[in-house]
Order: sequence, then C-alpha cells, then structure tokens
Amino acid sequence: FLKIKSNSILDIDKVHLINKDSISINSNASIKPGVVIDATNGPVYINENTQIDIGALIQGPVFIDKNSYISPGSKIRGGTLIGQNCKIGGEVTSSIFHGMSNKVHDGFIGHSYIGEWVNIGAGTNNSNLKNNYSSVKIRIEDQIYQTELQFLGSLIGDYTRIAIGTNLNTGTFISIGSNLFSHKFI
Repeated sequence: FLKIKSNSILDIDKVHLINKDSISINSNASIKPGVVIDATNGPVYINENTQIDIGALIQGPVFIDKNSYISPGSKIRGGTLIGQNCKIGGEVTSSIFHGMSNKVHDGFIGHSYIGEWVNIGAGTNNSNLKNNYSSVKIRIEDQIYQTELQFLGSLIGDYTRIAIGTNLNTGTFISIGSNLFSHKFI
C-alpha cells in the first residue's frame, strides 16, 4: 500500500480526501473524479486493481479488497468490509461481503453478513432496525435466537441469488444456495 501523497492513480484535485494520513490506496487502484474518501472515523484501505467509480462516497472504517468495483454514486459507510472481486453499489453500512459477491445496483444493505458468490438484485433493500427499537431476534431453521443487538440486517449464505426489488426484513437469515424471487418482505 501507498499512503496518499501524489501518485498516478488519482488526480488529487478531483478526489476529495479527508484525514489523508488514515487512507491507504494501492498503487494499482483507480479512483475516478468526484470520489470522496473520509477517514475521520476510521481508516480506509483500498487494495490493488480496485476501481472506485465517479461520485462514490467512502466513510471509514472501510476495507475494500483487490479486484473489486464500487459503482458511481455509491455510499460505502463505516464498518464495511468488501472482499475480493466484488461489485458493490447503492448504500452499504456496517456489512461484510465475502469474495465474488455482487450488489452493484441501488438499494440498501446494512448491518449484514453476505457470503461468497451472492448476487443481490437491483433495488433490493434490507431493514436493520425494528420499528420499536428493541433487540433483534433471528430465526435459523427451527431455533429463534435473541441477539441483544438493536441493529441487525440479513445473514445471507454462499451462492444465494436474490431477485430485483426484494425487501428483506430485520434479522433475515437466508441459507446457502437459496434463490429468492419474491417482491414481498421476506
């Protein structure tokens, strides 16, 4: 990694960097004009061959692994880890995406855990907070667990496919290799 000073991957005049000492961008990454990277609340690491497209907002702490793509106008908020070869867009906060997963279109994913090779269709959103602000319960098979968490989105297993426009309820568990084609709250 190179600390941002001056290098050929970005034009400093067209990228807004906040708290530069906490931003590390690999020399093979590409940062397009209009991107804002804010490391005020934690470091931002962008690994090799990653492309951050025009107008994206990245607020640390965030880690984006190699060969990933962040689409134009995305909002990647703190507490997010994006694995290798991912395509991410829309709004993401406090979530983990394992490698080769795709959520490149608009929609919100928050406080969630996304496995490998997951495809999340355009306009898919998850709720990460109950209307009464109480702690989230999650059902996994026949067992209900009290998480003691106020914020919990979705736990999505490897190789899952989710249709466009799907709404995922707070504390949704989706098993490995699932296909969701409903446009109702899951």
